[in-house]
Amino acid sequence: MATMEKLMKAFESLKTFQQQQGPPAAEELFQKHEAQVQLPPPIYFLILSMSLDLSER
Repeated sequence: MATMEKLMKAFESLKTFQQQQGPPAAEELFQKHEAQVQLPPPIYFLILSMSLDLSER
């Protein structure tokens, strides 16, 4: 039972701390997203565009 109370207090402390920090800045969110996005090499775009051109004919 004491463990549950400690967990609840820790959770409340964490929640309060996060509220004090405020939401992350838009630039910070963009940088995180940009770091996660991986684009294929440009050659794939070239091959894709060539195959689309051929299929339209």
